[in-house]
Amino acid sequence: MVRPAPELAGLIEIRGLGIRRIEHVTQAEVGLVVDLAAEDADRLPAAEALTTLIEGVELPRIPVNPRFSPLPLIVAALTTTAGTGAAQPSADCPKGIANHISPTIATE
Repeated sequence: MVRPAPELAGLIEIRGLGIRRIEHVTQAEVGLVVDLAAEDADRLPAAEALTTLIEGVELPRIPVNPRFSPLPLIVAALTTTAGTGAAQPSADCPKGIANHISPTIATE
């Protein structure tokens, strides 16, 4: 569980627009870690690079190279993960990590 610092609760900085006030919650459950300066952000990352351990809790992780926008990776992760209904992991993943879209889903 995470909570915002009281001084920052409800504030977001939007590049080019400045600080804006938004609706917010007082706490949330962390479900994904987006590592924005990952040194191990490979094109096809190793299975062990796709999770991280924080305070004894293993969480899914997206390693992002600082030269790339994280948004396409986040959208892809959220829409191609098992259980979302958008796509099912491919059982024939050559790395054995099953985080790829099956060819039938990608071509439909």
